[in-house]
Amino acid sequence: MTKGAGGANDYTTQVLYRMGFQWPPTAADYVHRFVNTIVGFDYFTV
Repeated sequence: MTKGAGGANDYTTQVLYRMGFQWPPTAADYVHRFVNTIVGFDYFTV
C-alpha cells in the first residue's frame, strides 16, 4: 500500500480494490515519454 499523504490514501485504496478497481502497471514507454517531456520543459535546469 502506498504511504503518500501520511497514509491517508490507504482507506480509499482498500475501498477501490474491494470494488474491483485495479491500476495497471505503468509501462516503461510511458515513463520514458514523461521524463523526456519534463526534461524538454527544462524542469531539471539549475
